[in-house]
Amino acid sequence: LARGRGPARRPPPPPRRAGVTCDFHELVERPPEWSEARGVWTLPYEGRACVAADINMQLVVNDDAAGAGPAAARSPCLCLGLVDGPGGLCTLDYEAPLSAAQALAVAITIIERSADISV
Repeated sequence: LARGRGPARRPPPPPRRAGVTCDFHELVERPPEWSEARGVWTLPYEGRACVAADINMQLVVNDDAAGAGPAAARSPCLCLGLVDGPGGLCTLDYEAPLSAAQALAVAITIIERSADISV
């Protein structure tokens, strides 16, 4: 309290910037494709994942309402793949709408979930 002035007033909040919107995107797992030649379900990693593992996954933006086509045909916004044996190196590729921090948070969650499953 300031002497003789009463309680101090909080300044007004800063004005919102015009034209700034907050977009939310639903991300879904890209479904694997059946490989007749190998007899297994696969995801196209273009050489970025060399080892089959629980953590290998791709996320795509769910734009079904926009008529973007099936999730399998969309470009992934996050790819996580195991490069070197269990407990080894992983690759993490991401693009908009994800930030680096969001992509890392998703990757850590997936790796932790995978560790819980395999124990």
